[in-house]
Amino acid sequence: MPILQSALFKKLMNHLIDFFNKKSILIVDDDHMSALLLKENLKFLNTTLLVAYNTHDAIEIFKSNPDIALVLLDLKFHTGCGYEVAKQMRELSPKVIIIAQTAMAIDEERIKLKHSCFDGYIFKPILSDLLLKTISNLIP
Repeated sequence: MPILQSALFKKLMNHLIDFFNKKSILIVDDDHMSALLLKENLKFLNTTLLVAYNTHDAIEIFKSNPDIALVLLDLKFHTGCGYEVAKQMRELSPKVIIIAQTAMAIDEERIKLKHSCFDGYIFKPILSDLLLKTISNLIP
């Protein structure tokens, strides 16, 4: 049974809402539709949802918003690399939660993600209940 239909959903929602109170989430994806879908899936949190469509803007927004608690970061960009962005963000804020979002589900990519600056990963297409579970498992 999907989590969105289960009794655990309310508990999960409250946990997420409490954690993100007065914090921001940064969505980084050069695919505008993917970014919009993530934003739609997270709007219930009543938190600030910031969006960057390239790696340069992602770093600038991150530097300008110290309240960012979570970054949902695509790995592949036309200009730049998600791994490099994650590394820079981790240096600026060691405690920020960074989740990679990728369409590549190959074992080599999983191994690379496991040994990188990412706290977790989620594969596209992103399912709402899996997104919420992944985030919930990474927050205190």
